[in-house]
Amino acid sequence: MSFQQSESLEVRDPLAIRFLGDTQKRRILREFMEEPKTALQAARSLEMSPPTVYHHVSQLTQVGLLVLVEERRKRGTVEKYLQTPARHMIGAARLGEVDLALEVFRQNMDGCLADIQATLADPAETPPHIAILHLSARVPQGRLTEFMEGFDAYSKQFSGPEGKEMNVMVVVHPQRASKPNR
Repeated sequence: MSFQQSESLEVRDPLAIRFLGDTQKRRILREFMEEPKTALQAARSLEMSPPTVYHHVSQLTQVGLLVLVEERRKRGTVEKYLQTPARHMIGAARLGEVDLALEVFRQNMDGCLADIQATLADPAETPPHIAILHLSARVPQGRLTEFMEGFDAYSKQFSGPEGKEMNVMVVVHPQRASKPNR
């Protein structure tokens, strides 16, 4: 089986977009981005119960966010090695699917708030660095994926084995037209 992971994928399936908004599913997906692995390997790495990971992996596979890369026979069983179809997956709700986009945004915000609250509640944690950045940019028609990939590439410049893992949430939305002053 020959598999070539692409650099980016614009996800349009509403259920897949919902899954991208789920904190636990995103955590599992990250395990499969760099190299193919089995659900059991991912469960061990994440220190999660295998049944929980198998459940999420099954759902992620059904919507195409994980793909079967290789099958290996081992002691009478078949190990299934999975990987994300792309290194960067961007949920892109279609025009008219505003409710879906808002639902995913709320899921992400809830996940961010839960992470921040858990960090603040743990006295062993160092104070979290929370930065809020709001900017406006004009993104040419058809270049949103490229724009988001640029954010991802920039963040990788600061990623390494040392340091504390930080979540970054980028929300790209049309700016509301301002009303003229009267």
